[in-house]
Amino acid sequence: MLFETEQKLLKLTVSRNNFNKTFNKLKNLQKWLLEDDNFESLLSTLGNQTSIVKFEEILAFEEEIRLDSERILQLSKLNSSLENDTNLDKVVELEPRLSHLKLELAKMQHYVNLANQSSENLITKYTLWYQEILKQIEQLNIKLRDLEAKHQELKFH
Repeated sequence: MLFETEQKLLKLTVSRNNFNKTFNKLKNLQKWLLEDDNFESLLSTLGNQTSIVKFEEILAFEEEIRLDSERILQLSKLNSSLENDTNLDKVVELEPRLSHLKLELAKMQHYVNLANQSSENLITKYTLWYQEILKQIEQLNIKLRDLEAKHQELKFH
């Protein structure tokens, strides 16, 4: 029982750390997207807010996960003193919560993966859109130079 509990605590701690890293990356991405002056035009151009909605769903779970991490820390503290029966009773009492947290972390990882895919698609679409605009600007510049050259020719004739 002690070994199994230690293994579960270790897996849960690793999962929590991975979740925190991924969550922080998503938070930075959200900050970057919200600071972008062209965000609204980007969304209207692409016409798809699915990835943003998924992203916001993930962030909505953040508070619950953060509160649950406090319980994980409590279990980690119990790990060092599992020898007396009182603490074993506490572990047995908290074991269902550990299972629930593990399921929640798995769900969150799934949502993170979905958001990553959607964000990558959004960034790819934005990049293609931006490149197309740059091509059109270059074409307009070429036409403008041609018109200016023709204007200069007509001016001297």
